[in-house]
Amino acid sequence: MMKYFKINNINIFLIVFFCFILFFPGFTTYFYQDDFIHLSYSQSFRQIVESFNILNKASYPYYRPISTQLYFYIGKLIFGFNPLGYHIINFILFILNIILVNRLVKLLTNNHVISLLSCVFFAINSTHIAPLFSAANVQELFFVLFGLLTVDNYIRWLKFNKIINYHFSILFLVFALMSKETAIILPGILFITNIYTRKINLRKLFKDFIPYLLISFIYLIGHYFYGYPTSPSYKMIIGVKNINILFWYLLWSLSTPNILIDFVGPGLKLNHVFLEVAKTNGWTYFIFFPLFVISFIFVLISVLLIQIRKNIFTDTKLIVFGILWFIIGLLPLIVFPLHRLATEQSFSLIGLSLILGLIIYKGINNKILLKAISVLSLIVYLIVATNSIYLARRTHWVINSAEKAKNVVVFFKNNYSDIPKDTIVYFKNGIVKIPEYGSSRQIYLALGNGIGLKLILNRQDLSFFYEDVNPLPENLKESANVLTLDASTFLGY
Repeated sequence: MMKYFKINNINIFLIVFFCFILFFPGFTTYFYQDDFIHLSYSQSFRQIVESFNILNKASYPYYRPISTQLYFYIGKLIFGFNPLGYHIINFILFILNIILVNRLVKLLTNNHVISLLSCVFFAINSTHIAPLFSAANVQELFFVLFGLLTVDNYIRWLKFNKIINYHFSILFLVFALMSKETAIILPGILFITNIYTRKINLRKLFKDFIPYLLISFIYLIGHYFYGYPTSPSYKMIIGVKNINILFWYLLWSLSTPNILIDFVGPGLKLNHVFLEVAKTNGWTYFIFFPLFVISFIFVLISVLLIQIRKNIFTDTKLIVFGILWFIIGLLPLIVFPLHRLATEQSFSLIGLSLILGLIIYKGINNKILLKAISVLSLIVYLIVATNSIYLARRTHWVINSAEKAKNVVVFFKNNYSDIPKDTIVYFKNGIVKIPEYGSSRQIYLALGNGIGLKLILNRQDLSFFYEDVNPLPENLKESANVLTLDASTFLGY
């Protein structure tokens, strides 16, 4: 037993170490737009206390008191405005999630190899770029953490009948809902977990589910008073677009480059600009991703045919469970197909990782040809995932936004550390390199809708104007207090 734990811990360490190498630049990434916005909502202890009251109409559009107000308030007390501390916390949460995925899959399969393979597919994935390169996207990590703890404790209660696990499961559901609103799908995940784990007893199932349903109902009612995001991207749509975005979430879960969706038109027609932007990473993806898909489908069909021939359907049941986990996890996302972010499928990714880990394991433990193709499929996946992560490291909008913000902050600290009181700072476009998205607007967004400098410099007396957003009024243009800057010099390209 001790030997197993040592081997398992070594393997988990190797997975984490590989992830550390892949995501290492995230530790040096500066704050970006949402970081500044979230910091502004976490200024006082009173703000933190009020953020937990879901019945109050809030100025912040999302009810995420744990992953936003509390996280940034404590972070600022400990780290101030040093992004490194926030990135360290996020990576620790990421490690905990990897460990919990390993633990959960081991509970479901009683097989440590399947659990380790599932961890590989979960951890080494470009899905995690945003939360590991920005503080604000920590809500994904908290949702996965508390979601996994909810399911893990629920399974342990089902298997070992310890009431403490049942109570912990309910508690972690509350924490998950306070971290991200998509946690509302957790009762659905628990439902399929119950069906998978033990024989169906509808009366007992309903009785056990009363606390989960009651909490979810109270949460939904509370959200009615709290309010909802008003962004146009949160327009609910039911139709063909749901299938389209589901397809993209599947691709992203298989570590397809985050930016690819921006270069694919109707009929899956690829814009040649993608290869100009992605360069070698683009060609690498188009060579190796089809190879991964073909090899994995071959292994999947072979494994299923072998099991049908042997009249064994245990693994088929687990595959269905993984598919349902993946789809249920995406339900709050696919109904908003205009809000397409290649990072929000991290909880759904667990279900897909379970399937991938199971099939590769079954293939490896088979005849020589199937074993070889299974190993090949795993290696090719690692190439695809690593390639997509490297591509995202130089093209992801979060990282590029952070670079712009850093350029501005460093400039002010080096040149205007003692800027006179009541100075008016005016960012002009300068050279407009993207006509439909002017230079000053990019700086405005990178600085959290213009609030970043006031926070970092702790200068509420300063006024900021951006040519594309709020042009400098005529009566101020001749003022001696105006500091005019060329926004294009901070873009970094």
